[in-house]
Amino acid sequence: MSGGWRGDRSATPDFPDKAALRVVRAVVRLIGAEGLRPGHSLPTEQELRDQHGVARATVREAMRILESQGVVELRRGRNGGPVVSLPDEQGFGGQIQLLLQGRGATLADIAAARVAIEPVLACRAASRVTAPEVAALEANVDELRLGVSDPQAVMWSARNFHDLLGRASGNLLLASIGRTFDGLTGASGLGISYSRDAAGQLLLDHELILEAVRRGDGPAARARMAAHLDSYRVYTESNYGAVKIASTGWDCSGGGVRWAM
Repeated sequence: MSGGWRGDRSATPDFPDKAALRVVRAVVRLIGAEGLRPGHSLPTEQELRDQHGVARATVREAMRILESQGVVELRRGRNGGPVVSLPDEQGFGGQIQLLLQGRGATLADIAAARVAIEPVLACRAASRVTAPEVAALEANVDELRLGVSDPQAVMWSARNFHDLLGRASGNLLLASIGRTFDGLTGASGLGISYSRDAAGQLLLDHELILEAVRRGDGPAARARMAAHLDSYRVYTESNYGAVKIASTGWDCSGGGVRWAM
């Protein structure tokens, strides 16, 4: 048997060695200590080898780990090299998806998690939303109103509405979790096509949530988001409750993941 775990650390090429992890931690500390922003150049491969006294393969393994986590982007070409990147929900969502897939999680599990998290985001948004954020939410609802007969437009507007509310909440962790769960339950990943009636109800729900957020009524925003998502939870449990995650095809750009019926 080649590769994998065989009870001997010297025979585990699938695991990063300690030297590579040491380089990973050093690069992450450097980014934090220097306040480096996305696009800022990092030490070259040779510089990292000299600084840490490690082999080329060790540095490349460290860069592979950092790149896979979205911390570093490896640019090619004459002026290429490692630069700071910004981790996003794609990597976060991919790891959560793998965990859920391994545990046999269903769409109903994720829908229930959204019911627990997103009303909190709506409540927080109502207490701290800014005028530009209200304007963005209003524009989103107007967009949904105009595209209510277009299932694809409805799907995009719905996702953006939840994303805007999450950002307005001011809590980066909760907002990221909310976006991740929204991606995992993406309607297109299930082949859902909104009927005109369903889209009309979605529009009404979003209008009520926006109204509460706009007037700064946290409890009402929480209650209206909870009712909105509970309706979605009931629908998914009735129609897709036993659907399980089937692949690791995470796509934070709008498709969600594919599910096994």
